[in-house]
Amino acid sequence: MVVIILKRLVYLYLIDIEVLSTYINYGYIKSDSFTARADASRDIDEYEDDAYENKSFNLKVSYSFSDNDELSIKYSKMDADIDYDKFLSDQNGYTIFRDNSIFKASYTHKYLENNYISFYYSKADFNTKDPK
Repeated sequence: MVVIILKRLVYLYLIDIEVLSTYINYGYIKSDSFTARADASRDIDEYEDDAYENKSFNLKVSYSFSDNDELSIKYSKMDADIDYDKFLSDQNGYTIFRDNSIFKASYTHKYLENNYISFYYSKADFNTKDPK
């Protein structure tokens, strides 16, 4: 028998005032999962689980200081742990650790009906630790 347990938790918070808007989101996913290596002739409980866990956070704040001008800041962060099996081995598997973040600050100016010009700065960090 194969049982997959998935836990998901998400918080969402929004504020929207005429000149200021915010968006905040936190998510958490955890799965105990199962091994992909189990031989059909053996009990799956003899193997380790290939679990997965993900925590994420998102934030956006925008300020409109006129009908045509907006300043915006966005930040995202994700931490994840991913278990997987070794190939052709009876030993326990590996765990990959991911720690990613993205930041963006922008200024947008609207002109001539539906035309926009934007200036922005962004930075992204992608860190992965894989034991292989």
